[in-house]
Amino acid sequence: ALRPLRDEGLMVIGSGGTVHNLMALRWEGHAEADEWAVAFDDWLLSRSAAHSEEVFEYENKAPYAKQAVPTPEHLAPYWIAYGAGDRGGAPRVLFREYQYGSLSLMAVAF
Repeated sequence: ALRPLRDEGLMVIGSGGTVHNLMALRWEGHAEADEWAVAFDDWLLSRSAAHSEEVFEYENKAPYAKQAVPTPEHLAPYWIAYGAGDRGGAPRVLFREYQYGSLSLMAVAF
């Protein structure tokens, strides 16, 4: 339903966070990325590249889903951008970093 907006030349931007669990953050300086946070984002990107509807079933399909996304409001903008994106190509990661171990800062173009 959102893809026609792209065809009309409109840019759809989703601003949120793929991994957003404030209880899991490690506040002590520069913490290395947590393996579980990276695994969740890797899964999300691979399912997006395959144009799989599993992206919307992350709660039951993705590794560490409950830890990575305790509530969906920060992930919802990803779905909107994904839905409006180009299904012909793979998503392009423009930026990817983790703060405090697990706070995912990732910019993806679809």
